[in-house]
Amino acid sequence: MIGCGDIAGGYDERHDSPDILSHAKAYREHPGFELVSCVEPDESRRREFQKIWNVQTAFADLDDLLTDTIDFDVASVCSPTPNHAEILQRLQNSAVKGVFCEKPVTDSLSLTKKCIDLYEKSSIVLAVNYLRRWDKTLEDLKAEVDQGTWGALQNAVCHYGKGISHNGSHMIDLLQFLFGPLKPMSVLQSQPGYGTVDPTLDARLTTQTGAPVYLIGNNARLFDLFETSLTFEKGQIILEQGTSVVRMRPIEENPRFKGHQTLLGGTNQDGDLGQALYRAVDNFYRAITEGAPLASDGRSALEAQNVCEQLMTMALNT
Repeated sequence: MIGCGDIAGGYDERHDSPDILSHAKAYREHPGFELVSCVEPDESRRREFQKIWNVQTAFADLDDLLTDTIDFDVASVCSPTPNHAEILQRLQNSAVKGVFCEKPVTDSLSLTKKCIDLYEKSSIVLAVNYLRRWDKTLEDLKAEVDQGTWGALQNAVCHYGKGISHNGSHMIDLLQFLFGPLKPMSVLQSQPGYGTVDPTLDARLTTQTGAPVYLIGNNARLFDLFETSLTFEKGQIILEQGTSVVRMRPIEENPRFKGHQTLLGGTNQDGDLGQALYRAVDNFYRAITEGAPLASDGRSALEAQNVCEQLMTMALNT
């Protein structure tokens, strides 16, 4: 485990439930893995993580791990994004079989492509944590979309916050998972997002079929918001509470105004977000041991990052 923050283990340390919200818990629960070491420069946090997750060895720096005699097959990169490129390049020169990296892969599209090319050339498995691609409920929704169950997409209205790259890329990746490549059309406005270099943007995009997609930015300092309304020919699907609730609203006869079709309240279905990270680690394991395809890999992550960078370029020119 390289980096010992929230996504590495902290979320589960503060949340006692059957959900799996961190890499450490996902590895602990999976029979194919053993968490043997961690790297974290903050000494207090390093000791805390090592104790809570019963990690054998802990290091302040990646160099210390790589020069130690400890054997490891895979690594999770959970450090801040600006550190990813260097870490990935150093791991690529080790005996590692696979890397599970937090998104975005790096903070530069060109660096991300370079890292992906290196890993493919070295036959090292690279998974990227766009975890909604491992949500079983959303997998089933994609199958319905592909089969035409809901008809053609008419439009998508999406709310997010905390930066177009940090959280916005999750929305971009989710939409591309469901509908294929998106084309950025315009940026409507910009507000502070995540740090100083990742603005939260309002934007308009289109799908390959020409359906409009609207991204609406939220001030994440007020509250978290990650929801999308997908309107189809045959109804509407609303992904709420970070996609942990899926509301399905088929077309029905209006009970008040006869002769008119409308959308009523519909039905709610729980999403599978709380188990998505376990399914990610299982997919990661099977990719390494069996050659199974990854639901979220470097190439799909690169496509999401490419859209985000196009939008940021548009914002600078607006």
